[in-house]
Parts: sequence; C-alpha cells; structure tokens
Amino acid sequence: MSDLQQLEDLAVMFAASGHACEYLGLSYGKMGMVIFLFHYARQMQDTSFEVAASVLIDEIQAAIGIDFPVCYAYGLTGIGTGIEYLAQQHFLDIDTDDLLDEFDRMFAGQIHTQKLYLSSQDLTDMKRFFLARLENPQTGKRDFLTDTINDIVALQELHDRVSPPAAYRIRMPASELSANWGIEGQAGAGLSLLSAINPQHNSWLQLKL
Repeated sequence: MSDLQQLEDLAVMFAASGHACEYLGLSYGKMGMVIFLFHYARQMQDTSFEVAASVLIDEIQAAIGIDFPVCYAYGLTGIGTGIEYLAQQHFLDIDTDDLLDEFDRMFAGQIHTQKLYLSSQDLTDMKRFFLARLENPQTGKRDFLTDTINDIVALQELHDRVSPPAAYRIRMPASELSANWGIEGQAGAGLSLLSAINPQHNSWLQLKL
C-alpha cells in the first residue's frame, strides 16, 4: 500500500469514526486526530476533511469541563495547546485570546490558589501551554502570559527544593485506551508520513511529548 493510500485510509477513518473515540486529548484522542485532519486537508486541498476536523473540535468543546484533568497528554493543557497551534498555523481563523481565555484564567487561578496541590508535572504542562500562547504574535495578553510563566517557574523551583525529583509525564496505560488515535498513536504516524511527503508539515513535531 502506498503512503498516499495509507494517509487517505487514515483520514477517512478519523473523519467517519473519530466521534467514537472517548478520549479527547492531544497525545491520546480526538485533538490529535484534529491536527492530522487539518494537515491532511491542506496537503490534499480537500476541505471536507477540514469540516470533519471542525466537527471533532465542537465535540471536544462540548465534552470538556472544569473537572477535566490538567495533563498535557490527554487533558486540558494539551487540548489548549492544540487549539493555539491550529491558530498559529492558520488552520483556524480564531482569536485565541478570546477562545482560550477561560483556560488562561483557570490555570493562572490554580497556580495562585492551589499551589500546594499542583504536582511538578502539572506545572510543566501548564508552562508548556502558556509558552505556546506566548508564541502567538497576535496576543494582547503578553504581560499576563509572561507573568504567569514566571510564577510557574518560581513554583517549580520551590518544588525542586522541597520535594524529590518529580515523577515525570503520566502516560495512560495502553490497556485503558479504547482507540490510540492521537499524536502519540495513529495520528502521529500519519503526520510522520505527511512530513516525509512534504516537510512543510513538520511543525506538528513541537506537539509531541
């Protein structure tokens, strides 16, 4: 089977069956599929896959809540970073200062009010989200984002002084994955194929764990 046929099969599967994936995250779940579908649609100049990706984004937005996990791999910081990525790569014409405002305020609030309960990994994942936000040249929240990143760094230094080295990134056990379709699974495999065909698609690599 050719690379192009593999890519088409993967895109069709995600577009037709992505709604069935119960995980929403970037590394493991729907957000990873969204990234692949937008890249595939651009490469093939087929807007039907952009529509399919947008439907998955709507499903993600409808399903997440304030009790959703923070973690990058399958939680809010990864989903937020994925949205910011799509805007910066011009897949979505959106104002992320507006769309991600609730994420900004929620994470910043947790840093100030729940600092005793945040793990080193939580802080690392939040910092990755805010650094992605800061890379947007259109943001009007540069001072807020910079101050929040500095607060995270200060908390990380405190963690390092009072705690042993933190457990690193939490990965979901493979047995718990109903469909490993995210950046660390089949979507990542498809994006690797796209990158081999057209190196302009290499930008997705910044999203990997």
